[in-house]
Amino acid sequence: MNKKCLGGKYSAPTVILFVLILCTTIISENRQEISAYLGGGLSMLNYDSEFGKTKVNTGALGGLGGFGYSHFFTDLLGISTGAEIAMYNSRFSLNDGYTVRFPAIDPEGTDFIFRSTISGYYEKHRSLMLQIPLMIRLRLGGETRQFYFALGGKGAIPIHSRTIGSTANLMNGGFYEKENYEHTQQTQMGFGRQTAKGFEKNMNFNLTGFASAEAGVKFRLNDSYQIFTGIYFDYGLRKIWLRNDKNLVEYNRNNPRDFTMNSVLDSFVSEIRPMAVGLKIGVAFGKGK
Repeated sequence: MNKKCLGGKYSAPTVILFVLILCTTIISENRQEISAYLGGGLSMLNYDSEFGKTKVNTGALGGLGGFGYSHFFTDLLGISTGAEIAMYNSRFSLNDGYTVRFPAIDPEGTDFIFRSTISGYYEKHRSLMLQIPLMIRLRLGGETRQFYFALGGKGAIPIHSRTIGSTANLMNGGFYEKENYEHTQQTQMGFGRQTAKGFEKNMNFNLTGFASAEAGVKFRLNDSYQIFTGIYFDYGLRKIWLRNDKNLVEYNRNNPRDFTMNSVLDSFVSEIRPMAVGLKIGVAFGKGK
Protein backbone atom coordinates (compact mmCIF):
# COMPACT_ATOMS: atom_id res chain seq x y z
CA MET A 1 0.00 0.00 0.00
CA ASN A 2 1.28 3.48 -0.90
CA LYS A 3 1.55 5.41 2.37
CA LYS A 4 2.57 8.71 0.77
CA CYS A 5 0.36 11.79 0.87
CA LEU A 6 0.15 15.23 -0.77
CA GLY A 7 -0.03 13.77 -4.23
CA GLY A 8 2.54 11.07 -3.44
CA LYS A 9 5.32 13.62 -3.01
CA TYR A 10 5.82 13.56 0.78
CA SER A 11 5.22 10.86 3.36
CA ALA A 12 3.02 11.50 6.40
CA PRO A 13 5.97 11.37 8.89
CA THR A 14 7.81 13.97 6.79
CA VAL A 15 4.82 16.34 6.85
CA ILE A 16 4.35 15.94 10.62
CA LEU A 17 8.05 16.57 11.25
CA PHE A 18 7.93 19.70 9.07
CA VAL A 19 4.88 21.08 11.00
CA LEU A 20 6.57 20.43 14.35
CA ILE A 21 9.75 22.19 13.25
CA LEU A 22 7.72 25.16 11.94
CA CYS A 23 5.71 25.50 15.18
CA THR A 24 8.87 25.22 17.29
CA THR A 25 10.55 27.91 15.19
CA ILE A 26 7.59 30.30 15.52
CA ILE A 27 7.34 29.81 19.29
CA SER A 28 11.07 30.09 19.83
CA GLU A 29 11.30 33.31 17.83
CA ASN A 30 8.36 34.71 19.80
CA ARG A 31 6.77 36.60 16.92
CA GLN A 32 3.56 37.26 18.84
CA GLU A 33 2.74 40.73 20.14
CA ILE A 34 -0.06 42.01 22.39
CA SER A 35 -0.90 45.71 22.56
CA ALA A 36 -3.19 48.13 24.38
CA TYR A 37 -3.92 51.57 22.97
CA LEU A 38 -6.01 54.74 23.04
CA GLY A 39 -6.77 57.08 20.17
CA GLY A 40 -8.60 60.33 19.55
CA GLY A 41 -9.32 62.89 16.88
CA LEU A 42 -12.06 63.67 14.39
CA SER A 43 -14.62 60.84 14.56
CA MET A 44 -17.95 61.65 12.99
CA LEU A 45 -21.13 60.29 11.46
CA ASN A 46 -20.84 61.79 8.00
CA TYR A 47 -23.78 62.59 5.72
CA ASP A 48 -24.80 65.28 3.26
CA SER A 49 -28.05 67.22 3.04
CA GLU A 50 -29.14 70.24 1.04
CA PHE A 51 -31.25 71.33 4.03
CA GLY A 52 -28.42 71.91 6.49
CA LYS A 53 -24.78 71.45 7.43
CA THR A 54 -23.07 68.55 9.16
CA LYS A 55 -19.86 68.92 11.15
CA VAL A 56 -17.94 67.26 13.96
CA ASN A 57 -19.49 67.89 17.36
CA THR A 58 -16.53 69.76 18.84
CA GLY A 59 -18.07 69.57 22.30
CA ALA A 60 -17.73 65.78 22.28
CA LEU A 61 -14.87 64.61 20.07
CA GLY A 62 -14.78 60.92 19.29
CA GLY A 63 -12.04 58.39 19.86
CA LEU A 64 -11.24 54.73 20.41
CA GLY A 65 -9.51 52.34 22.78
CA GLY A 66 -8.78 48.65 22.64
CA PHE A 67 -6.47 45.66 22.63
CA GLY A 68 -4.65 44.07 19.72
CA TYR A 69 -2.87 40.82 18.87
CA SER A 70 -0.26 40.59 16.11
CA HIS A 71 1.58 37.62 14.66
CA PHE A 72 4.56 38.18 12.39
CA PHE A 73 5.32 35.54 9.78
CA THR A 74 8.70 37.11 9.08
CA ASP A 75 10.74 39.92 10.63
CA LEU A 76 8.91 42.36 8.33
CA LEU A 77 5.40 41.06 7.63
CA GLY A 78 2.54 40.05 9.91
CA ILE A 79 -1.20 40.13 10.57
CA SER A 80 -3.13 41.66 13.46
CA THR A 81 -6.60 41.58 14.98
CA GLY A 82 -8.20 42.54 18.28
CA ALA A 83 -11.19 44.41 19.67
CA GLU A 84 -11.84 48.10 20.27
CA ILE A 85 -14.57 50.50 21.31
CA ALA A 86 -15.02 53.67 19.23
CA MET A 87 -17.20 56.76 19.67
CA TYR A 88 -18.51 58.85 16.76
CA ASN A 89 -20.15 62.27 17.09
CA SER A 90 -21.66 64.79 14.72
CA ARG A 91 -23.83 67.90 14.79
CA PHE A 92 -26.40 68.90 12.17
CA SER A 93 -27.67 72.48 11.86
CA LEU A 94 -30.89 72.92 9.88
CA ASN A 95 -31.02 75.82 7.45
CA ASP A 96 -33.22 78.60 8.83
CA GLY A 97 -36.34 78.90 6.71
CA TYR A 98 -36.72 75.18 6.02
CA THR A 99 -40.45 74.59 5.46
CA VAL A 100 -42.59 71.46 5.70
CA ARG A 101 -46.09 71.08 4.22
CA PHE A 102 -48.46 68.16 4.54
CA PRO A 103 -52.21 67.36 4.79
CA ALA A 104 -53.67 67.49 8.33
CA ILE A 105 -56.98 67.60 10.18
CA ASP A 106 -57.82 70.37 12.65
CA PRO A 107 -59.61 69.86 16.03
CA GLU A 108 -62.98 70.40 14.33
CA GLY A 109 -62.34 67.63 11.82
CA THR A 110 -61.68 69.86 8.82
CA ASP A 111 -59.00 68.99 6.31
CA PHE A 112 -56.29 71.55 5.58
CA ILE A 113 -52.66 71.87 4.51
CA PHE A 114 -50.36 72.46 7.47
CA ARG A 115 -47.26 74.57 6.88
CA SER A 116 -44.36 75.13 9.29
CA THR A 117 -41.24 77.23 8.69
CA ILE A 118 -38.45 76.22 11.11
CA SER A 119 -35.50 78.19 12.47
CA GLY A 120 -32.89 77.80 15.22
CA TYR A 121 -32.86 73.98 15.11
CA TYR A 122 -29.94 71.55 15.41
CA GLU A 123 -29.29 67.91 16.36
CA LYS A 124 -26.41 65.99 17.94
CA HIS A 125 -25.80 62.39 16.90
CA ARG A 126 -23.66 59.88 18.79
CA SER A 127 -22.82 56.25 18.22
CA LEU A 128 -20.72 53.82 20.28
CA MET A 129 -19.40 50.87 18.25
CA LEU A 130 -17.56 47.62 18.88
CA GLN A 131 -14.95 47.19 16.14
CA ILE A 132 -12.96 44.10 15.13
CA PRO A 133 -9.90 44.95 13.00
CA LEU A 134 -8.07 42.63 10.62
CA MET A 135 -4.91 44.26 9.27
CA ILE A 136 -1.77 43.34 7.34
CA ARG A 137 1.25 44.86 9.11
CA LEU A 138 4.68 45.86 7.85
CA ARG A 139 7.53 47.00 10.09
CA LEU A 140 10.89 48.48 9.20
CA GLY A 141 13.82 49.65 11.30
CA GLY A 142 16.35 48.60 13.89
CA GLU A 143 16.29 47.17 17.37
CA THR A 144 15.40 50.34 19.27
CA ARG A 145 13.13 52.10 16.76
CA GLN A 146 10.81 50.76 14.12
CA PHE A 147 8.36 52.27 11.66
CA TYR A 148 5.15 50.35 11.09
CA PHE A 149 2.35 50.43 8.51
CA ALA A 150 -0.99 48.63 8.59
CA LEU A 151 -3.71 48.24 5.97
CA GLY A 152 -6.97 46.31 6.10
CA GLY A 153 -10.47 46.63 7.43
CA LYS A 154 -12.71 46.57 10.48
CA GLY A 155 -16.12 45.11 11.17
CA ALA A 156 -18.31 47.36 13.36
CA ILE A 157 -21.31 46.62 15.57
CA PRO A 158 -23.25 49.68 16.85
CA ILE A 159 -23.76 49.23 20.60
CA HIS A 160 -25.55 52.42 21.55
CA SER A 161 -26.64 55.24 19.22
CA ARG A 162 -28.52 58.35 20.25
CA THR A 163 -29.96 61.55 18.77
CA ILE A 164 -30.51 64.77 20.75
CA GLY A 165 -32.69 67.44 19.16
CA SER A 166 -32.86 71.07 20.26
CA THR A 167 -35.90 73.28 20.66
CA ALA A 168 -37.02 75.06 17.49
CA ASN A 169 -38.85 78.24 16.53
CA LEU A 170 -41.85 77.64 14.25
CA MET A 171 -43.95 79.92 12.09
CA ASN A 172 -47.06 77.92 11.25
CA GLY A 173 -50.01 78.34 8.97
CA GLY A 174 -53.01 76.36 7.75
CA PHE A 175 -54.34 76.57 4.21
CA TYR A 176 -58.03 75.71 3.82
CA GLU A 177 -58.87 74.86 0.25
CA LYS A 178 -62.60 75.61 0.52
CA GLU A 179 -61.86 79.10 1.82
CA ASN A 180 -58.82 79.50 -0.45
CA TYR A 181 -57.15 81.17 2.51
CA GLU A 182 -54.19 80.49 4.82
CA HIS A 183 -54.74 81.16 8.52
CA THR A 184 -51.65 82.36 10.42
CA GLN A 185 -53.05 84.09 13.52
CA GLN A 186 -55.05 81.46 15.45
CA THR A 187 -52.42 80.40 17.98
CA GLN A 188 -54.93 78.13 19.75
CA MET A 189 -55.05 76.13 16.49
CA GLY A 190 -51.26 75.83 16.40
CA PHE A 191 -50.81 78.61 13.86
CA GLY A 192 -48.62 81.70 14.15
CA ARG A 193 -45.44 81.67 16.25
CA GLN A 194 -44.94 78.41 18.13
CA THR A 195 -42.11 76.54 19.83
CA ALA A 196 -41.21 72.87 19.35
CA LYS A 197 -39.75 70.96 22.30
CA GLY A 198 -36.39 69.24 22.22
CA PHE A 199 -36.09 65.46 22.42
CA GLU A 200 -33.73 62.54 23.00
CA LYS A 201 -34.14 59.13 21.39
CA ASN A 202 -32.15 56.00 20.64
CA MET A 203 -31.38 55.07 17.04
CA ASN A 204 -30.95 51.60 15.55
CA PHE A 205 -27.95 51.80 13.24
CA ASN A 206 -26.98 48.87 11.01
CA LEU A 207 -23.79 46.82 11.02
CA THR A 208 -21.04 48.31 8.94
CA GLY A 209 -17.42 47.86 7.91
CA PHE A 210 -14.42 50.14 7.49
CA ALA A 211 -11.48 50.46 5.16
CA SER A 212 -8.63 51.21 7.56
CA ALA A 213 -5.03 52.36 7.47
CA GLU A 214 -2.45 53.17 10.13
CA ALA A 215 1.17 54.31 10.25
CA GLY A 216 3.51 55.17 13.10
CA VAL A 217 6.69 54.48 15.00
CA LYS A 218 7.64 52.12 17.86
CA PHE A 219 10.31 52.61 20.50
CA ARG A 220 11.70 49.59 22.34
CA LEU A 221 12.06 50.15 26.10
CA ASN A 222 13.58 46.75 26.89
CA ASP A 223 13.57 43.19 25.63
CA SER A 224 9.79 42.79 26.07
CA TYR A 225 8.14 46.22 26.06
CA GLN A 226 7.58 48.86 23.38
CA ILE A 227 5.65 52.09 23.19
CA PHE A 228 4.19 53.31 19.92
CA THR A 229 2.38 56.25 18.43
CA GLY A 230 0.85 56.80 15.03
CA ILE A 231 -2.04 58.09 12.97
CA TYR A 232 -5.08 56.09 11.92
CA PHE A 233 -7.85 56.50 9.33
CA ASP A 234 -11.17 54.62 9.16
CA TYR A 235 -13.82 55.10 6.44
CA GLY A 236 -17.25 53.47 6.54
CA LEU A 237 -17.98 51.26 3.53
CA ARG A 238 -21.77 50.91 3.79
CA LYS A 239 -24.83 52.79 4.96
CA ILE A 240 -25.75 52.34 8.60
CA TRP A 241 -29.17 53.99 8.43
CA LEU A 242 -32.44 53.82 6.48
CA ARG A 243 -34.72 56.81 6.94
CA ASN A 244 -38.41 56.49 7.89
CA ASP A 245 -39.74 59.42 5.81
CA LYS A 246 -41.42 61.20 8.73
CA ASN A 247 -42.34 64.88 8.73
CA LEU A 248 -39.82 66.96 10.65
CA VAL A 249 -42.75 68.57 12.51
CA GLU A 250 -46.04 66.79 13.26
CA TYR A 251 -49.47 68.39 13.79
CA ASN A 252 -51.44 67.01 16.74
CA ARG A 253 -55.15 67.72 16.32
CA ASN A 254 -55.83 66.74 19.95
CA ASN A 255 -53.31 69.27 21.25
CA PRO A 256 -52.58 71.74 18.41
CA ARG A 257 -49.98 73.74 20.37
CA ASP A 258 -47.92 70.73 21.40
CA PHE A 259 -45.04 70.38 18.90
CA THR A 260 -42.12 67.98 19.10
CA MET A 261 -39.53 67.62 16.36
CA ASN A 262 -38.77 64.35 14.61
CA SER A 263 -35.12 63.65 13.86
CA VAL A 264 -33.65 64.79 10.55
CA LEU A 265 -32.41 61.20 10.27
CA ASP A 266 -36.05 60.09 10.10
CA SER A 267 -37.04 62.90 7.75
CA PHE A 268 -34.55 63.37 4.91
CA VAL A 269 -31.14 61.79 5.70
CA SER A 270 -30.77 58.48 3.87
CA GLU A 271 -27.02 57.75 3.90
CA ILE A 272 -24.74 57.89 6.95
CA ARG A 273 -21.12 56.73 6.86
CA PRO A 274 -18.93 56.83 9.98
CA MET A 275 -15.37 58.00 9.48
CA ALA A 276 -12.42 58.86 11.71
CA VAL A 277 -8.90 60.21 11.58
CA GLY A 278 -6.78 60.63 14.68
CA LEU A 279 -3.69 59.98 16.75
CA LYS A 280 -3.09 56.66 18.52
CA ILE A 281 -0.71 55.89 21.41
CA GLY A 282 -0.13 52.58 23.14
CA VAL A 283 2.14 49.96 24.60
CA ALA A 284 3.10 46.59 23.10
CA PHE A 285 4.22 43.42 24.90
CA GLY A 286 6.27 40.73 23.23
CA LYS A 287 9.75 40.39 21.76
CA GLY A 288 8.63 40.08 18.16
CA LYS A 289 12.06 39.20 16.70
